[in-house]
Amino acid sequence: MHLSKIKYLLTTSVLMTMVAACTKDVSIPVQPYDSKLSIQCLITPGNTPRAYIYRSVPFFDANVLPADLFAGNATVTMSSTDGSETLLRDSSWNAFRCYYEYFFSGQTPVQANKTYTLSILYDGETYSATAVTDRRTVQLDSVTYVPKFKDLYGEHEGIVLHFKDPAGKGDYYRFDMGRTFTPIDTLFGPNKEVSPCALDKTNWLQEIGRTIYPDKDIDGETFTITVEPTYKHKLGQIGYVRLQTMDKAAYDFYDQFDRQKLSQTNPFVEPVFILPGQFGSNVFGVFGAYAVSDSLRFEYPE
Repeated sequence: MHLSKIKYLLTTSVLMTMVAACTKDVSIPVQPYDSKLSIQCLITPGNTPRAYIYRSVPFFDANVLPADLFAGNATVTMSSTDGSETLLRDSSWNAFRCYYEYFFSGQTPVQANKTYTLSILYDGETYSATAVTDRRTVQLDSVTYVPKFKDLYGEHEGIVLHFKDPAGKGDYYRFDMGRTFTPIDTLFGPNKEVSPCALDKTNWLQEIGRTIYPDKDIDGETFTITVEPTYKHKLGQIGYVRLQTMDKAAYDFYDQFDRQKLSQTNPFVEPVFILPGQFGSNVFGVFGAYAVSDSLRFEYPE
């Protein structure tokens, strides 16, 4: 054997021995954990309410699916000046992620310009918050497309929403698009796996923007929002884009949520923690109201 190969093998062997010698199993003691509720309920006139109520678990907990975390034994009521109703346990099949999503569902459509109170009785404690359905609907002027734009997360393609912000500060906007999809054509998960369920079926997909945009610096002016699509698409695929106008409670919660995600992926961003809000110190979440525009037809140009 050539001398250089012998030196290479000896060096490799020494390095592997050193790495093996440095390996050590470390036991991390399990710390006490106080589980909290996570509540998300956004209501809009004309739709029946849905309240997503889950319990939090430690980071290394094996329970991660909605079925494991759903607080199904909670008692949930929603009331207004017209009366109250108990929201019932319900679920829907998520054909993209291949599991059932659980929530509490009402039967009475929400009405405009009313104050609603959401109350949750769970584990002997009652949590409540209010929301007012007085958001004004802002219509889209047009929807366009850009092959590349840059934001804090890098460079992406983008769907661009164009509209006129009405005068008067305090409007908060979010992207909303519905379209059909076939899971076999759609990237799924962080490793870009193909969704394993309903591969030969066409399903309806509702894509909601992660970020909510305030009108703080553009009050009464032309507003554009550029959003990176979440899911894979094909040339000529059709979507129906709407604009949600949110209230401040929804903005405050999802703004923290968005900044927390950014801090997890960018080491130069200060860590952000989601703070308890409307429901008290032991609950995370939001009870908010929004209005939604008519949809505009959008066709992917590539």
